[in-house]
Amino acid sequence: MYKKLFILLCFISSLSTNAFAEPSVQPKVTYHKIQNSSLNEEELKKHLGKEDPRRLPSLVALGMVSLREDKPKQADIYFKQALSEMPPTVLNKLYEFECYEGLAVSATRRLQYTEGKRYFQKAFQLTPYLPPITHPMVSELYGYYGQSLLETGYLDEARTIIQQSLKLDSTCKICHHAEQYLQLDLNSPDYFDVQGDEIIRWADDKTVINVFIEDGSTLKDWNPDYIQLAKKALMTWQTTSNNRFRFQMVSQPEQSDVTIHWSLNTMVENGETVIGLAHQEVTGEYISNKDIYICLHDNPNEIMNTNLMYSTLLHEVGHMLGISEHSPNPADVMSPVSGRQVVTGRDIATLMRIYETEANYVNPPGISVTEYRQQIALPDLQNQQ
Repeated sequence: MYKKLFILLCFISSLSTNAFAEPSVQPKVTYHKIQNSSLNEEELKKHLGKEDPRRLPSLVALGMVSLREDKPKQADIYFKQALSEMPPTVLNKLYEFECYEGLAVSATRRLQYTEGKRYFQKAFQLTPYLPPITHPMVSELYGYYGQSLLETGYLDEARTIIQQSLKLDSTCKICHHAEQYLQLDLNSPDYFDVQGDEIIRWADDKTVINVFIEDGSTLKDWNPDYIQLAKKALMTWQTTSNNRFRFQMVSQPEQSDVTIHWSLNTMVENGETVIGLAHQEVTGEYISNKDIYICLHDNPNEIMNTNLMYSTLLHEVGHMLGISEHSPNPADVMSPVSGRQVVTGRDIATLMRIYETEANYVNPPGISVTEYRQQIALPDLQNQQ
């Protein structure tokens, strides 16, 4: 299972409670959590007239509302428009800071870390203009940046940023959370201990896994390049596992051990919305299903960007190989919220320990998993939905 990446956004920036102050008036700086905000998108849009003095704060507020509703692309449009219209005055520094902060968070959530880093730095340059009451907000900005560095493997740089953040605000929750993960990464070579007692994996003599990648051309916004992304994810695990597994593409689903399916929208597993899942079933003594499902849209009418799709594929392939439980460290590709695009040493070490451990269930001998499922007449998950 792979949850939508939220970069641990306990809350995303803040808005002035006097969001509709005249541009010439210094906005108040009493902040509140935006997800508890009563700001209404339709109401804000009423103030976008070119001559409306509330246009600038409304654009910023609409960007924040879009982030709250998990629409980062729409948020970018509002923030960039606000920046393009913003007079270069000290009184507007708070709005400018919030725009760059919002753009940084949006880029990080889309896994565009280089772009996010640029916007984080622009926001940091504005912090001397902000009053002391904003320090908790600035601290959280450092925390988000440190979290994104952690997720991309820059542990030393992440540690420095987190320490700077805690100097500004020792109560910053996201910073303490990231600090705990940094300690986990240093102290633990793997996360095998969270895998549970039941081991479901491929048999010791199973070195070639037959994979059928479904054609999703009948789905809206399908891109044939997604098939190459899926192959890339498989090859990444093959290479990093030192060829413990070799993936062979097959032309017919009945020949496959694993089928990669495409879903138009997000799916639900155990009551949670997910953008990818590795469906696993055991029937009798053997594995009867190891298929992977990936969605094309991470929001209604918003195509999942290729970085997020690739990291989701990597994550679900890890589950398919036998890593049943998630890593507690967002630096690992098997974290449920990591967005990582590199399989870490901890991921591989965990996988190898699983294969050093006696399995409770393995694949059926002599036939593919799909053939076994057909023999026992089990329906596919896709046909059940």
